[in-house]
Amino acid sequence: MCRLIFLSCAALLLTLAQPVHAATRLVAPVAVSDMLQLHLSLDDQAADPRDDMARTTLERRLQKEASELLATEGYFSPTIELRSSNGGFVLQVEPGTRARIGSLHIEIRGPLAADRKTMLINGWALPSASAFSQSAWNAAKQGVLRDLMTADHAAARLLSSRAEVDVEAARVDLHLVYDAGPKYRYGEIRIIGLKRYSESLVKRYSEPLRPGDAYRQNDLLTVQAALQNTPYFSSVSVELEDDPLRPDAEIGSP
Repeated sequence: MCRLIFLSCAALLLTLAQPVHAATRLVAPVAVSDMLQLHLSLDDQAADPRDDMARTTLERRLQKEASELLATEGYFSPTIELRSSNGGFVLQVEPGTRARIGSLHIEIRGPLAADRKTMLINGWALPSASAFSQSAWNAAKQGVLRDLMTADHAAARLLSSRAEVDVEAARVDLHLVYDAGPKYRYGEIRIIGLKRYSESLVKRYSEPLRPGDAYRQNDLLTVQAALQNTPYFSSVSVELEDDPLRPDAEIGSP
């Protein structure tokens, strides 16, 4: 019995003797500190500051994570160092110069009116000299595509996009190619899924979708909202058929 008690106590003493390492502390400019603090794994207490191999592994991981995060905000030449401090680590981050947009090349193919093409290009949301970020780049690309699809060109596509980074110059050159696709006009309306009501009821609310008129996304949304606000249908979907050679509006209700 005494031996068992002795072994249990020894195990307890060994457990208590193991060092507890503090979480890594971040030191970075205000412009990036919140973002890094939110996404970096700084609370990893497995690395012992006295263990060179563990320290090197932790430093490499944090450098990789921080570099990738900073790149999404346009910082492509950061300095990231991990040092020991008070039984833990300090991650020192200097993001460097934030990259800005340099040249911009936007090509829009297809039967698009010249004035509308000019308007779309001039309205690009990430112009030269503005700060680069991945979120702004994505939003700007989708913005042009969304504007194309709202009127006439329901099948518009982004064919390619490229952001060329010049790290030394802290500059990003943008290249985009869109395909406007064919111009859509409304064909005949097909109504599917009706069981208790006649097609004439639906057509009363579908007046904006006149055959031969140019496609407008707002027309579909207007008709859909009007039908959804009636007491007749639990759900309504108003959409174009997938086949660009048959750009008819389709109205369905389960």
